[in-house]
Amino acid sequence: MIPQKIFYIWFGKKQLSSQTKENLITWQKCNPDYEIIKIDETNFDINKYPFIRDAYNSKNWAFASDMARLIVIYQNGGFYFDTDVKMIKSLDPLTKYKSVWGMEMPGLINSGLIIGAKKGDDDLKNLINIYQNKVFDSKNINAMLTPRIISDYFKNKGLTEKNTIQRLKNDTVIFPTDYFAPYHWWGGGKLSQNTVAIQQYQKGWGKEDISKATRLIARVHYNFPKSYSKLRLFLKKFK
Repeated sequence: MIPQKIFYIWFGKKQLSSQTKENLITWQKCNPDYEIIKIDETNFDINKYPFIRDAYNSKNWAFASDMARLIVIYQNGGFYFDTDVKMIKSLDPLTKYKSVWGMEMPGLINSGLIIGAKKGDDDLKNLINIYQNKVFDSKNINAMLTPRIISDYFKNKGLTEKNTIQRLKNDTVIFPTDYFAPYHWWGGGKLSQNTVAIQQYQKGWGKEDISKATRLIARVHYNFPKSYSKLRLFLKKFK
């Protein structure tokens, strides 16, 4: 079983925001028997991993967290959530799986929505190795985006662009968007009877700042994932 532990990462040495504190309360309320553990500079060795060190030193806390969360769950087992997440249901039904992830778009996994795994999970080990071979480059942020890195890895394991529960051959379970991302970062969306948690996109996702073009692209990706992927591959040829 996946251990009854919930981790979150708070790099940067700032105080927890009021919204974060409210979210943490929902975690404990829905999971009263779980241990909630804060990971920060006092209990995680930033300098041990070059990618994390370089992201941290350039004050890209979120990118430092992208790799750190994989390491924390690999070493301990349990669940990880971004602090933007509000929980509305217990995690108990998920503990029976080998590992669990959530999609933000059809075929696109966002590790900030949820990571759940047993200690020593092979996929986490492989993803950590991928990050070990990367050099953090603040001038090429798009190449550092963790949803693409993780999704590309799992596509080689059988992940498809269907917005349904997907059970891969290695017993990894990937949940559709309504479980952990019922509301869209570009606006819209709705809760379903399946929703376990809500990613609120509170940091840097002011919806009023999102351009019409970006909204359109996001809607195409969400509603027509196969067409979006074909267009993405086509445009890559001209880079």
